[in-house]
Amino acid sequence: MTPIIRFENVSKTFKSNQALDQLSFEVPEGVIYGLVGRNGAGKTTTLRMMMRLLHPDQGKITVMGYDPHQMPLALRQQIGYSSDSMPLIPWLKAEHLLAENAVFYPGWDAPYVKDWAKKLELDLSKRVFALSRGDRQKLGFLMAIGHRPRLLILDEPAGGLDPVVRQQFLESLISFLNEN
Repeated sequence: MTPIIRFENVSKTFKSNQALDQLSFEVPEGVIYGLVGRNGAGKTTTLRMMMRLLHPDQGKITVMGYDPHQMPLALRQQIGYSSDSMPLIPWLKAEHLLAENAVFYPGWDAPYVKDWAKKLELDLSKRVFALSRGDRQKLGFLMAIGHRPRLLILDEPAGGLDPVVRQQFLESLISFLNEN
């Protein structure tokens, strides 16, 4: 069985900082896989390479059997991605931002998104700039799962949240992962 993600001897350097050095791993489809490490260990760099936001200096990456930079659109539309540094359009209402995001995904499931917004206690009628950091994280999560992706990539999904909100959000995330 072909793994959904494969890194083979991947290296990446930024100026004089070696972010990744011969990184190799495989992720089988249907499993939850986490990258753990100190700040600056290369976790975000690894995820950004999966999402074709960065090129490796050397090595080979495959996601769903393709080099991320050569992946057909139909497959890219099967990936959900959320990052704590993802820019959101501040003047839009959350519901309008979700509607704009839905245009890019033929399989967007609006009732599913509304159900998750309720579970996460996210007020979709608020403008993005009026949302707390935690609520912006939740909105990014909804944008990532609204099309029921085959592959979900989350970069610091609870980063910067206070301990109570972090626990609630991570419990919701575990609930989501268990239902899929």
